[in-house]
Amino acid sequence: MENIRKLEECLALDGYQIENGKIIKDLPASTETTHIRDRLEQKLVDLGWFVPLQHFQDARENYAEERWAAANASIRSFLQAIFDNIAEYMPNFPKEGLVPGGERRQFLETIGFLTKEEAELVRALFKILGTKGSHPGLSDESDCSSRILMSIGIAWRFLSRFLEKGGRYS
Repeated sequence: MENIRKLEECLALDGYQIENGKIIKDLPASTETTHIRDRLEQKLVDLGWFVPLQHFQDARENYAEERWAAANASIRSFLQAIFDNIAEYMPNFPKEGLVPGGERRQFLETIGFLTKEEAELVRALFKILGTKGSHPGLSDESDCSSRILMSIGIAWRFLSRFLEKGGRYS
């Protein structure tokens, strides 16, 4: 076990990890970021929110395989699904529903879940995530890494707020 731990530490220093018996490229992350990523995935499992979870896992897999454009598309879909799900669980979510995406994020601002400043930040992030569409063909590791890390931070912030209110906002 000690040898495996040392191997994992050495791989981590070079930006790799062992996952499912394979050595893969890891997201750039400090220990705290990795901890948040793991807790975020667990929260999604606990909530039964498997659509955003799958998009997030797809983003990680595409990143590990250096498929930057596909990772970018998946991370945008992940973040959109987080906000869509939060909106759907609000007690005053319209019975006729709202179109996924911008309408649901606007709803979250209208009911006060997102402050005006937060809503502006989220809109700006979605513009960055959607540069040349949700699946930018021109991307590189640095661009993709920054998109993923920004999205993890935003998802963590608002999913935590949602859960602090018991999965409901009032």
